[in-house]
Amino acid sequence: MAWKIPSSESDSLNKGAEEARFLVGDSLAWMYDGQKDSVLQVTKEAYASCNTTSPIEEYKDGNTKVEA
Repeated sequence: MAWKIPSSESDSLNKGAEEARFLVGDSLAWMYDGQKDSVLQVTKEAYASCNTTSPIEEYKDGNTKVEA
């Protein structure tokens, strides 16, 4: 599954996550340009409301791996 700005609801990250099965201990990895982008870890509530003002964690290294 790759991240990109979705062109439709069926192309969203939610749709991709529905198709994948993650287990405790799995890792999610993102490779990106750390000069232009970042990965934010947020609460479920913040995700649902698109609130990025107080992330749990912010990663800017360009090669982020987070354990699920």
